[in-house]
Amino acid sequence: MTAVLNFLVKIARQAGMMRTDLLKSIAIRLTDGLQGMKSLKAMSCEDRLEPLLEGDIIDLRESQRKQVVSKEGLRGLQEPILALALAVGLYGALKFLEMEMATLMVMILLFGRTVEQIGKIQTFYQKTAVAESAYWSIRRAIMKAEAHEEIK
Repeated sequence: MTAVLNFLVKIARQAGMMRTDLLKSIAIRLTDGLQGMKSLKAMSCEDRLEPLLEGDIIDLRESQRKQVVSKEGLRGLQEPILALALAVGLYGALKFLEMEMATLMVMILLFGRTVEQIGKIQTFYQKTAVAESAYWSIRRAIMKAEAHEEIK
């Protein structure tokens, strides 16, 4: 199941990286625009700030859409894949291995619970993958600030 749904984790990771980059870009442009707002107003050009931000905001919405589709896709596909695996396993065990039904039911129960826990782990892994780029971005900023620290 994790191998089949791993592509959704990759999509979420890419969306997280894109989101981090876009949020940094928006923050920089907004900060620069607000610092120059007095000059822009004096020249009657304050309406020029919006187009600078608009492209990044549209891209940010797309990134968030990918993130949501990936998250909900992972949640929605886990159960059908589990049901399919259980059905194939049940058929194979009854048809080819000729196992007893009581033994088989215990195995199905244990397998189902195990796969359910693995699905939860994969969901948490996806959330971590989304936040990973933001963490490393902040970490790099801290290291850069520490490297340029003033000497007292």
